[in-house]
Amino acid sequence: MVIGSGIDTGFESYCRKGAASILIAMVAGSSLAFVAFSTIIPYIMAAVAAVAVGVAVILPISLAAFIALPATMYSNRGAVLEAKFPAFALVLSLLLAAGASLSQAIETMYSRYLEDLKNFSIEIEMLRSMIRVGVPIDEALRKLSYITPSQTLKALFLDLAAATRIGGDLAESVSNAMRNYIDRYSIRVEKVVNDIGVIMEGYLSVCMLLPLLLGVLSILFMVAPSAGLTFESIMFMTVFIMIPIISAMTLVIVDSMVSKLRV
Repeated sequence: MVIGSGIDTGFESYCRKGAASILIAMVAGSSLAFVAFSTIIPYIMAAVAAVAVGVAVILPISLAAFIALPATMYSNRGAVLEAKFPAFALVLSLLLAAGASLSQAIETMYSRYLEDLKNFSIEIEMLRSMIRVGVPIDEALRKLSYITPSQTLKALFLDLAAATRIGGDLAESVSNAMRNYIDRYSIRVEKVVNDIGVIMEGYLSVCMLLPLLLGVLSILFMVAPSAGLTFESIMFMTVFIMIPIISAMTLVIVDSMVSKLRV
């Protein structure tokens, strides 16, 4: 997960950097706490309180961030790779269709297209490095499938590894991965469109019922006036508070659903 997230080149390196960062955070936080406490309590008590703050507050927060950061970045990078997968598949399929072997295609992607495929730089560089040091291509692809956060890339690497092992058509493997990607994406788009349709129907229903509700309330207030609550106050709350809140909530929900369909 650490390598696949792009946060560091290895788990041990990340642990060393994380331990140093946690230590710095504890020292800095305890020092600030000591300065703050020393203005209101004796120095010895301030020092004890500062150490307690460092151990009981700063350390747990730092450890939580140390654990959560790779997982968050791994998930975010996986979403980005899923969205950019067609570009990777297009370049790879064109190189394979031109007659290049898989190792030659990876070398060409590294030397000529790495800037265009910068989101896939970790996968391309790792695969190229393993091939150059003599790791069999199928084994390198299988190892890489455990690292990449993209499920589509994972499936492609495993398919390419199997095709390489049995001498299958690599270009066909890429084409199959692209077809499966388009099918899954079409299903996601259809689901989001249907969900948005349901939300908008609910929003329109509420907007259509509000005038009717206000009309009924106006009749009730004409028949039985209330001293504490007037029709004007209800009208004000509805027009300037309820409707904007409902509209804003609908907009936020729809935007959140659409933003998941990265292209």
